[in-house]
Amino acid sequence: MKCLAVYLVLVAAGICQAEVPKLFTEKTFTSITLAEAANHYVTIGKEATIKELNELAKQDNTDSDSFLGNGISVSERIGWVCRIVFISDGINPIRPPKYGLLSLPEKFMPASQWPLYPIAQSGSTYIVLAENYTSKADPEKPARYISYCANNGVFRSAPVPVPSKEQALKDTVAFRDSDLWKSIKSEDADGTSFPMGEQLAWAFLQNQARLIREAPKATMLAKKQQPKSAPVNVATVANSAPMVAKVESHTAAASSPVGERASGGSSYGSSSSAPMAQASVLSFR
Repeated sequence: MKCLAVYLVLVAAGICQAEVPKLFTEKTFTSITLAEAANHYVTIGKEATIKELNELAKQDNTDSDSFLGNGISVSERIGWVCRIVFISDGINPIRPPKYGLLSLPEKFMPASQWPLYPIAQSGSTYIVLAENYTSKADPEKPARYISYCANNGVFRSAPVPVPSKEQALKDTVAFRDSDLWKSIKSEDADGTSFPMGEQLAWAFLQNQARLIREAPKATMLAKKQQPKSAPVNVATVANSAPMVAKVESHTAAASSPVGERASGGSSYGSSSSAPMAQASVLSFR
């Protein structure tokens, strides 16, 4: 029902280009859903991207900064997408959104070394460094940031890589071992410490790869071998009883254990996993 409600609201808002990326409809996000969202916008083009992101921004609940009550900050995720799809012209860098402060030691993260902040790229994987901005007196509106990126950035012409779970884990480990990551200091010279240590920061990054769900190999093989079905039109559905039976069979198959999440694979930020939820909201300060 929630997915249907999301769909109806977005259709009413005029977002009909394609299915809205999961990044904006599901609280759990991974390196794959981030890359898929970016590629969705690369596919529909610059003008359609600007329109769709602005329409999404209008659905943001300004009181709770959540999207249709499911705890997603649309403004924040719009910022992530913009950081990936609008790139620098090689001369002028694109600044991050001015939504507030993240719990990161930004004084040790200059723009020259962190050009995609609060996103980072390691190998073929894009990683969110932290989420949940602390409010400021006059935070930038997402529409203004979208306009800034559109006017100052170059719209990406080619899709970004969508990593496998194995590749995302590998790239995340490599990022932790990089000199860039190690350059972040957990305390000031005067000894003032940031509340989130390296271990918790690492857990937040690693979860973006760990929570990727991959289809079982047997299921993937079966899909490859399955013959393509004939096109379905309204008349076929209305006049064909076998089609109804086929749909029911498909529904039953979809509800079988094959498509269920393996035990222990609770969502990032999900209330079903308290340790995971704690890791999702803690960041450097």
